[in-house]
Amino acid sequence: MPKFIGRWFPRSDKTDEQDFYTASMLLLLKPWCLISANLLGTHITWADSFSHFMLSASPQTKNILTNIQYFHECSDRAKNLIDYSMQGGILTQCEVDVQQQEQVVEDEEETELTEWDVEHTKASCVSSHLENFCIDALAIAGTSGIFPTLPVETVYRQGAQTAMMDG
Repeated sequence: MPKFIGRWFPRSDKTDEQDFYTASMLLLLKPWCLISANLLGTHITWADSFSHFMLSASPQTKNILTNIQYFHECSDRAKNLIDYSMQGGILTQCEVDVQQQEQVVEDEEETELTEWDVEHTKASCVSSHLENFCIDALAIAGTSGIFPTLPVETVYRQGAQTAMMDG
């Protein structure tokens, strides 16, 4: 599997990036040794060469292109939701989690928080809600026979704690 470093692939729906998009997709999906001979061929522009390539592209290749564009559509939708939330619209999941946690704290007896509690919470890499969900999911998977043995061993490792000087 190739590993691509850097930014995500270009969008197919931006006219100012069309040449970059078509050239990138040809580089990714069409076999080539020499760019001018194998990718451009007899075509004058990248768009022409890409259009010709797409006429004989397999359904799998077309699916790859659809999935690349789907990433951009999801990213746009997430940005729109954040913008809407910032303008007083729906709550983000983080805001919902904070409100639920505040309600839990209000429902419990008042307890004195220590400096350790604050530092431990700040250093926590995973929310307790997500951690509990993962533990439950692993338990269900283990009892369902998905894993060969019990108890289930995971690669999850708690993040390192901040070093503190005694005294």
